[in-house]
Amino acid sequence: MKKLFNLLLLTFSASYAFGQTHGISYQAVIIDENAQEIPGIDIQGNVLPDHPLTVRFTISNEMGAVDYQEDHATRTDKYGMIYLTIGRGIPTPASPDVFEEISWDGTGKDLRVEIRLGETGGDFIEFSKQELYFVPYAFHRNITATGTLTVADSTTLNNVLQVNATSFMNEKVTINDTLEVNARGVLNGEVTINDVLEVNAPGFLNGQVTVSTTVNGSERQYSTYPFRVEGSNQGIAVRVNGSRDSENNFVSFWDNTGMQGRIEGQVDSDVYTNPQYIFDQSIYAAQTATQIANSATASASAVADPGNAIIEVANAATLAAEIASYNIFAFQDLGVTYESAAGDYAEWLPRLDPEEKIEPGQIVGVFGGSITKVTEGAEQVMVISKKPIVLGNMPPEGLNKDQCEKVGFMGQVQVWVIGKVKEGDYIVAYASGSGLGKAIPQEELTLNDLNKIVGRSWSSSDHDGINLINTVIGLKTNELVNIIRIQRERLTQLEEQITTMKEEMHHDRKLLMTLVPGYKDAMEDKTKKQEIESITKQRNTVEGENTESACFKAGIKKEKAIKTRQKANIAVEESRE
Repeated sequence: MKKLFNLLLLTFSASYAFGQTHGISYQAVIIDENAQEIPGIDIQGNVLPDHPLTVRFTISNEMGAVDYQEDHATRTDKYGMIYLTIGRGIPTPASPDVFEEISWDGTGKDLRVEIRLGETGGDFIEFSKQELYFVPYAFHRNITATGTLTVADSTTLNNVLQVNATSFMNEKVTINDTLEVNARGVLNGEVTINDVLEVNAPGFLNGQVTVSTTVNGSERQYSTYPFRVEGSNQGIAVRVNGSRDSENNFVSFWDNTGMQGRIEGQVDSDVYTNPQYIFDQSIYAAQTATQIANSATASASAVADPGNAIIEVANAATLAAEIASYNIFAFQDLGVTYESAAGDYAEWLPRLDPEEKIEPGQIVGVFGGSITKVTEGAEQVMVISKKPIVLGNMPPEGLNKDQCEKVGFMGQVQVWVIGKVKEGDYIVAYASGSGLGKAIPQEELTLNDLNKIVGRSWSSSDHDGINLINTVIGLKTNELVNIIRIQRERLTQLEEQITTMKEEMHHDRKLLMTLVPGYKDAMEDKTKKQEIESITKQRNTVEGENTESACFKAGIKKEKAIKTRQKANIAVEESRE
């Protein structure tokens, strides 16, 4: 008759499974220390063949806490052997996690084996307890390398990789979850990170790096950005090999259709060959030639018209200062330039009426920082940009982009213009509320047009309908000077015409006085009556206001005001007599 069994480990081996098997292979022989006696043989025990039993595996951490625990219901074979895989049993209620979620963080782990005989309940007896000396499986959730980790071949990690010491990855590495580097890390091959890259110490990525995630959401949410830099007073530093010229892009921007912009180096030669710079220099050259001619004309007539000479000297100085400032600005502190297919600087401005529909290219009026297509009485007339190169004045919190428009401030924009357009025409606001502009040549501008100017056309159209015209906005100071000069010349011509007409009228009046009897007396009475009416009007104006204050505002001295009032009183009294 068999006695109670004292279980003893005869042989134990744990071969650790890699590849696609999730678990640890375990085998052992079960013997009975109090075995049956066999005549003539001195034996210490017999194997326990073909016997049901339950094996419990417990993996605990260095603090003694249970990381994982599971049970296996099995039988010994005819040799008393059991063959099991830790990780394929049934987790017990005491197990805090599943086998695949064990954190192999480099700290000590113990494996305790307990056995319960039979198919029914009973107490577990500790069979063995030993330390696990190395990470048994490298395909689980969290793996921490506390020593040097060298990856010399293509490696795919589908969950978190934590690196607490120096690591070298020399071939292509794909990480589908989190890469956490807590010590110096050097990645020399192509690295693809499909989720989170966390680097807590200096790291070096010497190959091409691609960050690919599926995060989406609002542009205002920090959590929606695939690549984030935080934890420092500084942001991102970019260093390229070679010099900072237009062939070296510090940052490039792409979408599904191709490159849309770039931040590139800039040197003097890039400025000289820039089409905008070349165009500006040609404009300045033409304006300088015109200014030289105007100055020469003014100098020749300085005796007769000294005021005109002074004005032309001031205009020449203004133009020279503007050209000098432009060139200083163009070449000062060259470093990088942002280049894009867009050509203007714009800012977000709210619509005066949130429900008003305003489209790119339409002309708007500005009222107290808000915009509308109504331009009559506007503080300024501007145009809506479609694709600005720089966009400032972010809509404040509480006001979204649907309530604002991108308003062009400087550069090139496209404007909807009605009627034919010639290159160089000024684009001014058309009918208030239409959102359209019209083209007016510089020589035909009037004073009423000045506060309606949007910009100057850089393209032409012979179409009588509505055209989309490339327009430069942000007028230069010397352009306004030219417009004012044209208006002044026009006024001078009108004054000369008026003087000529007065002389002709005076000659005709003299002739009529000689030829027509009574005409002289009638004209003298008419003139006297007009003078009396004018003096009466002046007296009423003076008496209706504070005399001294009104006269001082007009720049007339007090003594002159008093004499004017006395003269008015005398003239009125004479007219009454």
